[in-house]
Amino acid sequence: MARSSSIAALIILSLILGLAAGYTLGASSPAATIYERETITRTVTATELSTYTITVSSVKTITVSGRVAEVAGAGAVKAVCIARLMDGCASLLIDLIRKANESIHVMMYGFTLDELADALIGAAERGVEVKVLIESESTSWKGSKHEKLIERGISLKLDSNPHKMHHKVMIIDGRIVVTGSYNWTWSAEKNNDENVVVIDDPTIASLYEKEFQRLWSQGLPA
Repeated sequence: MARSSSIAALIILSLILGLAAGYTLGASSPAATIYERETITRTVTATELSTYTITVSSVKTITVSGRVAEVAGAGAVKAVCIARLMDGCASLLIDLIRKANESIHVMMYGFTLDELADALIGAAERGVEVKVLIESESTSWKGSKHEKLIERGISLKLDSNPHKMHHKVMIIDGRIVVTGSYNWTWSAEKNNDENVVVIDDPTIASLYEKEFQRLWSQGLPA
């Protein structure tokens, strides 16, 4: 009886390992897809055998198209941009700004990219509420866009709290959060290893909005 149970358990193990191989080999062309593996643990128990824990890698596809990685099956995460893999992330940000309907709230450590300033100005001109909070020390950087934004009527404040305001965040319409390592600067777009993640979730957005309002209430006019 023990021998039969052992054989049965080994057969089950073989089947599960076969499924794992099928997950791995069933992906589409690696030139077009990045794979993110998540661990699924399955346990097989048989009489007079030890408990076997088998790790199976299931594949979540992230299909790269142009400069944006559209993430399939990742819940609230809607897009990922890796700056050096995708020739910059500014085009993704501009597209999101152009699609805003009600509000755009920005917390940005450094802001020197002209095309992003122009996109915000365009959004404000079509009636979207645009507010920008910038770390005060970065306004001394060459090419800082704070003056241009103010001149074009954008509501802008400088962070005044004693801590460095190191956020790189945009909140759109109270539900979309754009975050990551990417400052809105030429260096981030052209030189640095940077990332941007787009999250579409009102609950997550409300947490970032709370932080924006906290810092905005303490901010000073430029």
